Amino acid sequence: MKILRYILLVFMCLNLSGCVTYMTVQKARGEPEKNKEGKSEATEDPKPGYYFLVPLTVPLDAALLPFYGLFYIVAGMTGYKG
Repeated sequence: MKILRYILLVFMCLNLSGCVTYMTVQKARGEPEKNKEGKSEATEDPKPGYYFLVPLTVPLDAALLPFYGLFYIVAGMTGYKG
């Protein structure tokens, strides 16, 4: 039974979004963001200093992993596509 828990944990880590890390890297690159209409807006200049925050964001994403899983379960049950 313990091995099943570890397999499930690894599966969740590989498949669920690490949104804190993703947003940090996106800010560091200076990628355009989408507004409410879905059009890309120019953002500020790239901020390479944000890459130093990535080692802090990975453990934060790991701590938020149960909440991501719960969100995806609820979203799947309600048909949320957002």
